[in-house]
Amino acid sequence: MDKKTYLNYLKLFGFSFYNDDLYIDKSFKINNINDCKLCNLYKLKENFYKNQTKKAKIFILSDYNLNEDFAKELDLILKSNLNLNIKNIYFSSIVKCSNNYKKDNLAKCHQYSLNEIIESEASIIILLGENLKNILQLENFNIGDIIFYTLNGKKIKILINYSFYFIKKNPSYEIDFINNLKKLKEEV
Repeated sequence: MDKKTYLNYLKLFGFSFYNDDLYIDKSFKINNINDCKLCNLYKLKENFYKNQTKKAKIFILSDYNLNEDFAKELDLILKSNLNLNIKNIYFSSIVKCSNNYKKDNLAKCHQYSLNEIIESEASIIILLGENLKNILQLENFNIGDIIFYTLNGKKIKILINYSFYFIKKNPSYEIDFINNLKKLKEEV
């Protein structure tokens, strides 16, 4: 099967393609996050789950930091549905300091996350939270969409999914959350 036919089949099954020149400011290195003073949230610096994985095939970017209990629950979902361990996944949140943020904090913090994605060398990115699609300029895509994206010259797959905190508040969406993750099962 030639490449054009293959791409048409992927479109037929709901895959989307997006290629854009996204500006990435290389001065926002994740190693310098402790020195960040872009907004007032740096004064809060709460302790959250920190994943020690530095290079991984899958990068999960969340709109909220996970506490230890939520990390265990997410780990259980990943193990039972994708046969993955959270310790083998690069997990991060968009706002590193606190969960008490506003949308303008996202605009200030997102450069750190973009550099973090590049440094992780992940080929699959899962965005947990609908408001995160704006940092990659994916406003026209919906939850559950898989997008083939070119970031910094590398082709990656992006899945937009519900926020884990949204799932905890609205358990009726948990099945959709899991089904969206299962779309990536053949890739992992």
